[in-house]
Amino acid sequence: MPGFETNRFEGLSDFLAKHLKCCICLNIFDRAVSNDCGHTFCRTCIRDWICSHKDDCPECRHPLSTRKRSIGFAIDSNTLFIIGGFVLEYNLKINSMVSEMKMKCSYESRGCPEVLELDLMVIHEKNCLYRLCSTCGMCFGGQLDGHDCVQLLISDRNQYKDRLQESDTQCKDLEKRVNEWKRKMNLFKHLLELSKIQSKKLKDKNTRLENEIQLKIENEFLLKQSLDKLMNKPNDESTDEESTDGCEGVMAPEVQTTSQYVPVIRRPVRSVAIDCDYITFGTFRGLSRTVELNKEGITLKRIRMECIDLMATDSICVKWLEMRELLYCLDPLLPVIFVLPLYEASLGIKSWIDSAQETSDSEEFDTIAEDPKVRYIKIVLKTCISIEVVNVLKRYNEGNTVCECRPVSVDGAKKLLFRYSTRSTR
Repeated sequence: MPGFETNRFEGLSDFLAKHLKCCICLNIFDRAVSNDCGHTFCRTCIRDWICSHKDDCPECRHPLSTRKRSIGFAIDSNTLFIIGGFVLEYNLKINSMVSEMKMKCSYESRGCPEVLELDLMVIHEKNCLYRLCSTCGMCFGGQLDGHDCVQLLISDRNQYKDRLQESDTQCKDLEKRVNEWKRKMNLFKHLLELSKIQSKKLKDKNTRLENEIQLKIENEFLLKQSLDKLMNKPNDESTDEESTDGCEGVMAPEVQTTSQYVPVIRRPVRSVAIDCDYITFGTFRGLSRTVELNKEGITLKRIRMECIDLMATDSICVKWLEMRELLYCLDPLLPVIFVLPLYEASLGIKSWIDSAQETSDSEEFDTIAEDPKVRYIKIVLKTCISIEVVNVLKRYNEGNTVCECRPVSVDGAKKLLFRYSTRSTR
């Protein structure tokens, strides 16, 4: 067998263990033999080495000694070891040192407490009460006269049977708990789905109510403007002739005698000019004197940017058919129009902005960006949006299936308008 394990020896220092280890099995020498090169190995280890058709030293590759000795001399001698035609000498000093060292019994893991010298340990292990039975393969358990293998196997089987029953009971208990948790998880998923459905219903209801409120506000605002226009209308015939002969004006809305007054527009408006407070392209802020709504589109006149060094331009026109979205806020406190042009239509505006001598990394205008603060052209007016402006926006977007024209609430306008830090005017 290979050498002895290091942990079987008591009081063995690391220094001594280092010099008593076989280089093949890395354990303490068992019947150490040495070659002419001076390296020492366990007898069993070097025998296995030579039997594997190797004829050199395992450590330095020096050829093994082949001194001629008679076989009878080798067997009767305590100093030579011959195997496969090779001759090695027993290292008497190392063997004597190992034999005097105290070591633990190989059956220590089964409860044997004996610590003896090597020669005595060999005799002890043959009769150790903790050795394994050759019949059943089980430990004698300290019995001097052996044991009844059948009864021991029955007892061992009963122990494993009890453990199996206990494990089976635990598994059933765990299975019940798992099923209970699965039931609770399914209930939780069901409640979660119900909450999602309820949340969606409430959200749709809230959106519907907001649209109804916004529609009522828009109707009331339009009704108020139409009534104010009727009350301020001059009664003289010259004024009536001017209003009927002018092709660019709007006929006074007729008020129907129903429970709700709805203004009726007889003639489409060709163009409307509005005073502008300021405009923004995405987050680029600028100034424009007037904004004109005509049959071509929305024209911004005399534009001068504030946040970048850019040459002023006379006008920029966004055509009706080149718009993706058109929003307007009717609240007098926040009169604003939001224009979302198509990407191809915005390239001209972007090239004009990019021609600035000094650009700002914090400003951006991109109509296809995910962030709504950089998508829209925002036109903030000085006065509230009149009925003429609303009619023009609706009139010229009737045939445009691409553009979505609708009013927006004050909160929605604030989110689109004030989600950036404005710059101070130069």
